[in-house]
Amino acid sequence: MSNHPCPIQDIGLSDQQVTELLDRLDAEEIEMPPIERRSTRRYLRGAAMVVSASAAEEAPSLRVRLRNVSRHGVAFLSSNGWEVGTRLRLELPIGSELASVEMLGVVVHRRHLEGPIFEIGAEFDTPCY
Repeated sequence: MSNHPCPIQDIGLSDQQVTELLDRLDAEEIEMPPIERRSTRRYLRGAAMVVSASAAEEAPSLRVRLRNVSRHGVAFLSSNGWEVGTRLRLELPIGSELASVEMLGVVVHRRHLEGPIFEIGAEFDTPCY
């Protein structure tokens, strides 16, 4: 991933905790009525991604855990509950965590899950791929 002016903080969940939480979210989603979406989601199940507030160059970066990604946005687990409307800089992993592509976006969904963990949905400024 790219060089950051501030240390990268992690969300503080083990791989097993992330898997259990994502399993629970997926099970809840199955019970909900289908939602029409602009593009198909790809489930990534916990891969790491770095996020920081795009308005502040010196903002701390946070390693979050991906839930899914689509052409128009991304959902992830975070220990930062960014408010809807917050501008983000998102570093999406490509192939391995050593390579990434930077996307800019805005928080469009925020849901507190448990403890310090939130589910965040961000829409990209420009659709990808």
